[in-house]
Amino acid sequence: MQNKYVGDIGDFGKFLLLKSVSSGFRLGVNWCLVEDETNNNDGRFIDYLNDDSESNEYKALDSDLYEALKAIVKNGARHISKIEELKLLDSVDSKTQFFDEPRLSPLIDWHNRSLEHLECSEIIFYDPDNGLEIPSVKIDDSPSKKYLFFEEVKAAYDAGKSIIIYQHTTREGKVEEQIIKRCQQLTSRVSIPIRNMAVARFRRKQSRFYLILFQEKHREAIQNNLQNFINLLVQNSSRLVQNKRPMFIIYTCSNHSDSIELRRI
Repeated sequence: MQNKYVGDIGDFGKFLLLKSVSSGFRLGVNWCLVEDETNNNDGRFIDYLNDDSESNEYKALDSDLYEALKAIVKNGARHISKIEELKLLDSVDSKTQFFDEPRLSPLIDWHNRSLEHLECSEIIFYDPDNGLEIPSVKIDDSPSKKYLFFEEVKAAYDAGKSIIIYQHTTREGKVEEQIIKRCQQLTSRVSIPIRNMAVARFRRKQSRFYLILFQEKHREAIQNNLQNFINLLVQNSSRLVQNKRPMFIIYTCSNHSDSIELRRI
């Protein structure tokens, strides 16, 4: 996560998903914060905040979230501290915890501090800049702070946390192939059962998906939350004049022979 992303269209989708999936749970957010990069235009997709017909889709889904992000961008205050101050992810019953220490080496020590800080959370959302680790970057390499490592995921899952992870898509293969590959890695490297995985794919502007890894004790409740989220999206789409593709696609995962099968719900 970089501060310059705050209020971007991806941020709206991310917070909308988190509010839905974490309903009834104590949510913890690990920003995996890194410094803003100045050599690219990431974070530029804020046109959805214009008051026009396109913005109706977002307002209808969550007007409070929409207006809050619009004010942050308009005031030039694009910083994660604003999300925390405005309590955008708090529920009636629970206050969201945040770990906003910049991602520093050694990463394992940093991650241990984050688990201590988010000890009371039942679900932890990780927002790494690029997503899960890749073979070409090792945990002690300089670019490692932009990735979340399987060792860190395992530590959180073994601590009894359900987990949501941001994952940037690449140009290497179809998105569904990338999703299956990541699920296979989580099974082999972290020992998370396939039945305890779901995926939310965001489909506005820049493609991305969220890996949702739930503890067995949380499985039924999170699956119900995902179904309620789908219902919200469908109801909203039916009210709009424009015929757009769904903002999110939600997949469940299952074993099929020796492979992983995605089922759209």
